[in-house]
Amino acid sequence: MFSEPVILAPAIRLPRAFIAKWPRVLVGLAITCALVLFPLGGLAHGAETVLGENYVIAAYLFNFSKFVDWPETVFSDPDDDIVLAVTDDDFFGDALSAINGKIVKDRQFVVKNLREGTNPLDCQILFIGLSEKRRIPQILAAVDGKPVLTVSNLEGFAEAGGAIELAKKDNRIRLVINLTTIKRTGLKMRSQLLEIATIVY
Repeated sequence: MFSEPVILAPAIRLPRAFIAKWPRVLVGLAITCALVLFPLGGLAHGAETVLGENYVIAAYLFNFSKFVDWPETVFSDPDDDIVLAVTDDDFFGDALSAINGKIVKDRQFVVKNLREGTNPLDCQILFIGLSEKRRIPQILAAVDGKPVLTVSNLEGFAEAGGAIELAKKDNRIRLVINLTTIKRTGLKMRSQLLEIATIVY
């Protein structure tokens, strides 16, 4: 088993007056961006509303595109999108709408649903949810050594060969990274991300 991950994202609460101004999904994105890039201080003061786990994970998936670099050969055109494919969009509800279509690294960030039988290589980030738990070995084998960042919130995902596991414990999201898998993909993970994660293998 992998070592105990570090605490990354405690449950976040916001005043109702702030919630009223922004849709809840955008609040989730903004707060999680702040957690990754800046100290937590002050965000939880005067708390009244808890953000859902689906919003927090959606924001992490978007932020990964900022801190992971793909080989130049992945994009055949300067206008090619960065594609996030998800196998379990029921879990996210409307949370993905906040990140779909945003611009990152001068590219559009596009969210797609990966149905069974479709090619998992047609994306840069692949989120594997509960609905595909039994097929994790097959999916990871299909993308092994390819420039696809695999992510899941399923327990033991990183130890099983996934790139990033979003481990939840005590209502907190903790980041676990399989560095061996990352190296095989040819992806480059920036130090800001590695510094806040637990590394396995």
